Amino acid sequence: MKEKDTKTKFRIIGAIILFIAIACVVIGLVDFFQVLGENEKPKLFWLFFIGFPLLPVGAVLFMIGIRRELTRYLVNENADILAQNMKIAVDATQLKKRICECGKENPMENQYCTECGKTLVSSCRNCGKIIDNTDKYCPNCGEKL
Repeated sequence: MKEKDTKTKFRIIGAIILFIAIACVVIGLVDFFQVLGENEKPKLFWLFFIGFPLLPVGAVLFMIGIRRELTRYLVNENADILAQNMKIAVDATQLKKRICECGKENPMENQYCTECGKTLVSSCRNCGKIIDNTDKYCPNCGEKL
């Protein structure tokens, strides 16, 4: 409970400092640009030099206050995306099958048909890499099979 109170204080103090810093910067810049073409000196431009360094202070305090909520949100958002990508990856691996001469679909890791026992892979005469029996060209070296 104490940690929650501390984070709430950081959030409130950070927001107040940010608000004051933004107000000082805006007032200082507006004052500067209002007298830019005239022959006067800006009277409130000093507020810019107070507000500008306060911006990161307020931002850091505010971020400390919302860090847990922000992290939780980002994790939940990315978890959905990760789950979708994993489903796509699993679906893609299930699409690749080795088809035997007998017409039976076999998983890619099988080297022999589960229906008739015939070999599903052979090796390229040119490079020696393992290839599917249905390949017309070697995917490694391009040799016609």
